[in-house]
Amino acid sequence: MNLTNLISKYGTKITLDNQNVKAFLDSEKSSMYKKHKFLSSFNVEVILTDREVSLESTATIKGKNYKVLEILDTPTIKDKLIYSEVSFYEDDFIHDIEFYKQKLSTTGCNLPTETQQSYTTAKARIKTKKPNDYLQYALQGAKVPTHTITIRYDESVNASDVIHYGDRRFEILTLENIDELNIFLELNCIEVLNA
Repeated sequence: MNLTNLISKYGTKITLDNQNVKAFLDSEKSSMYKKHKFLSSFNVEVILTDREVSLESTATIKGKNYKVLEILDTPTIKDKLIYSEVSFYEDDFIHDIEFYKQKLSTTGCNLPTETQQSYTTAKARIKTKKPNDYLQYALQGAKVPTHTITIRYDESVNASDVIHYGDRRFEILTLENIDELNIFLELNCIEVLNA
């Protein structure tokens, strides 16, 4: 029995590009996916399917939405697709945020005035940090992050920007291109409570 027949007979039902298909899910492999750090916060699924998958493909697996992280392998024989091995990350980037550049003006003898100008928007994952993560630093008077905001990689974002999320404002303290892969940006932020 060839692999395509095995997938068809024993695979798990998933939705791939709005079509119902079957695929083998490889959670063991996903937990070791290149040993990247982001696996501690990203739910990655590796699938093996007899359908062709592109970098723009989307999937629904066990009720959760996923986007393609990487196409690991697409073996072919005589131009005929045998299977695709693809890793997906959970698409729980549901918050609409807006990035603002900050500028200080010191013209004349007036006190400096700050202006902000919107320059891009993004879908984000926002997580509140637990008090234990930052309380000891806060007690020493340090500025410490209260939230972690994760977005798809965007080279225009930098640590001097301000994030608007509805009526809330966040100041970026640190910015990390996770594993230098240009896939995700993790922004450690402090909420500005008097905005």
